[in-house]
Amino acid sequence: VMVIRSNIKVDLDLILERLGNAGSIKCVCVQFPDPHYHRKHAKRRILQTETVNTLAARLTIGCWVQVQSDVTALALEMATLLRGNPAFDEVLSFCDTTSEDSSLAPLTAETVAALDAEEGVGMSLWGNDVISEREAYVRRSGKPVFRAIFRHNGYNGGGDVRGVNISATA
Repeated sequence: VMVIRSNIKVDLDLILERLGNAGSIKCVCVQFPDPHYHRKHAKRRILQTETVNTLAARLTIGCWVQVQSDVTALALEMATLLRGNPAFDEVLSFCDTTSEDSSLAPLTAETVAALDAEEGVGMSLWGNDVISEREAYVRRSGKPVFRAIFRHNGYNGGGDVRGVNISATA
């Protein structure tokens, strides 16, 4: 396991070029990426079209991309960006507690069993043993966490996002 701290909007392509060509990257996690989720900060978001296109071009088939946020609109935006890229297949989107958004169902025992059966995607990859300060705060507050899992399908046709319209969040 390797954690790399960097400015992902500047360094992602170089990092993935150096680490990913041998297929050594198995999972990319984007966890609680945007503490300033207001419209005026949208240009600073970690996961944007360019980031998704870079991931699509550099990751290898079978690599997992996992995203999570406690802000519903941002979680849906990240999932929409990944859904819109032909290189990523959605495995699952869910909320770890009951949500007002029916597209993100609560995680069930059956879902956990199915994920644990999948090669490379046990629930331990969600950082249940080591969590960020933000996730610890969210858990203590009893707020829901929205999560989505995608798998790279090997498509590498330029990685262009196909017709995704994302409305700005408040």
